[in-house]
Amino acid sequence: MLPSSLPRVKFPNYKTQIPNSKSKTQNSSLKTRQSKFTLNYSYIKILITILSVILITQITKAQHVKVTASLEDTIYMIGQHIPVNLSVERNADVEVTWPFLVDSLGSFEVLKSGKIDTTIVDNKSIEKQQIFVTHFDSGYHVIPPVEFTYKEKRRTKTAKTEPFLIRMNTVEVDTTAAIMPIKNVIKMPLTFKEKLKRALIIAAVVLTILAIPAFLYFYFKRRKKEAYVPPPLPPYELAMKRLRELKEKKLWQEGNIKTYYSELTDILRGYIEGRFELPALEMTTDEISPLLKKKKEVSKGLFRNVIDLLTISDFVKFAKARPSTKYHTDAFDQVKDFVRSTKPIIIEEEVKA
Repeated sequence: MLPSSLPRVKFPNYKTQIPNSKSKTQNSSLKTRQSKFTLNYSYIKILITILSVILITQITKAQHVKVTASLEDTIYMIGQHIPVNLSVERNADVEVTWPFLVDSLGSFEVLKSGKIDTTIVDNKSIEKQQIFVTHFDSGYHVIPPVEFTYKEKRRTKTAKTEPFLIRMNTVEVDTTAAIMPIKNVIKMPLTFKEKLKRALIIAAVVLTILAIPAFLYFYFKRRKKEAYVPPPLPPYELAMKRLRELKEKKLWQEGNIKTYYSELTDILRGYIEGRFELPALEMTTDEISPLLKKKKEVSKGLFRNVIDLLTISDFVKFAKARPSTKYHTDAFDQVKDFVRSTKPIIIEEEVKA
């Protein structure tokens, strides 16, 4: 029979005790790869850091314009003057246009704008300006960003300052204190808009004061001229007047033959046009002849003298003919005789009682 309990025999673990050369080789290769990966990761990390620094530097250099705004405090009393400091830092080759803050900045009223001070440091221009704003409503209010424009590589860009949240407090009233007397009116500086409005009103008043006398002067002067317009002279009187003036000029006596005959025939043609209602000033001698011949007031002798005079005058003006001295006076007398002979007869009717 076998015993009920046999002693346990502990056999050696040959798997753990027998060294495995293949496993050792794999472990060493894995450690080598891990060390190489750790080394490469360190190099990549250093390279990324260097590239980040270079990129940040380039971005900083690329910022050719930097605008800022600053306040001394964020809590003010209503109506209190709030100084806002504006600053622009730019490269020398960049043109920056400052905003034209006339009378308002958002809900704030602009009281005053100081001069722009410019300083140059390390080839960069730093421009500063201080403006004063105020607000008359209590509570929280925002000073909006101030926008600047500048040109970079022929392109227009904008840069803005950051906004500010301002708290405006009211004046606390002590109801237990005695009532104080009324203070005098505080004179506030005029804004640009108010100054411009006053200047335009003054200019309009001055121009009106100056314009009224000038208007009255030209008005009454014009009325004097239009008050009486003398009627035109009748053809006969006008022709005789012009003949007297021509005789006083003594044109042919001074050698101005062509001018003499030109004026003499103009007087004759003007009389024919006014007396017989013929456009003689615009007609040639050949065109005047048949029309004048039909007029009953013109005799054959007068007609022949007039046509001969007009024909000879044409030769003098266009062919440089030179009539005799005697004909100069004869031509003048022929025109005068024609005007007198064809003068219209005015018959006055007797008014019956």
